[in-house]
Amino acid sequence: MNFLDYPITPSPKKVEEFRQLMKKHYNVDYSDGQANEGAYNLVNFFRVLMKMDIKIKNSRKKFINTLREISRIK
Repeated sequence: MNFLDYPITPSPKKVEEFRQLMKKHYNVDYSDGQANEGAYNLVNFFRVLMKMDIKIKNSRKKFINTLREISRIK
């Protein structure tokens, strides 16, 4: 188990930063609940992407190691 196995809850400070960024770049005013949900979803979306990237890298390593072993056998 590692830190990517559990959902991440952004701090109130980061939620406020998210709210300010949305206002500045998209001119959208979020309520406290909306900003909290949006920040949570964004952070955890990237958590899922990182988990997927790790799995892909591990699969590539296994594949490459298998190819190397096969080439040694011949």
